[in-house]
Amino acid sequence: MDFEISEDRRMLADSLGRFLTDQYGIEHRNAVAYEAPFHDPAKWADLAELGVLYALAREDQGGFGGSGFDVVTVFEQLGRALCPEPVLPQLLAARLLIAAGADLEPLLSGATRYAVALGEIDAPYALDQITTEAKKTGDNWHISGRKSVVYGLGAADTLLVAARHADGLGLFQLDSSDADVTTYGMVDGGGAGEVFLDNAPAVLLFDEANAALQDTLDWGHWRFRPRRSGPWMRPMQC
Repeated sequence: MDFEISEDRRMLADSLGRFLTDQYGIEHRNAVAYEAPFHDPAKWADLAELGVLYALAREDQGGFGGSGFDVVTVFEQLGRALCPEPVLPQLLAARLLIAAGADLEPLLSGATRYAVALGEIDAPYALDQITTEAKKTGDNWHISGRKSVVYGLGAADTLLVAARHADGLGLFQLDSSDADVTTYGMVDGGGAGEVFLDNAPAVLLFDEANAALQDTLDWGHWRFRPRRSGPWMRPMQC
């Protein structure tokens, strides 16, 4: 296997690295990482305009990257700057949206910010322990339950939620405004939160989501570390 960095990835790393050095120094990072919304919305717009998120998907999916090497290139620079911008949730959401055959352009352009709500207090590690419930009435779906330690929640316009229904574990999409959310900062900066769903209206993306959810966790697991106690897995600083 060739581990030599390509010219395109080198250009991406250089561009992102320069942006973070010039626009996201440690003083600015510390000023925004520990107070709501736990990132800088203006810098998020600049980051999206730089085209960084397009590295999270292949060309046939609307991006220009999508490989593990591309993901590493992006997160290496973000990690070097201790950048608290919610890029990790976009990676996780992109994997799920790709599996669902959904349009990625709103995510890749930065126009829509996603958070992925999987873990629960009583289902910290295993998908088969998820108890958040989705019910269908007529043509409409509604979700009830609680999701815990949802990274990037305070910045999210749209939530992707794993919920159990009569035939299995599905993936649903809903507006964050239709959920009751409580956000908080993490000890190493950046934001997460709790999602409370009480018959919240949602759209079913696909009804059997186990494989896609596991794939998403596999792509994101190197960005997580387990907690000794408490719900799910504690997100690392991006």
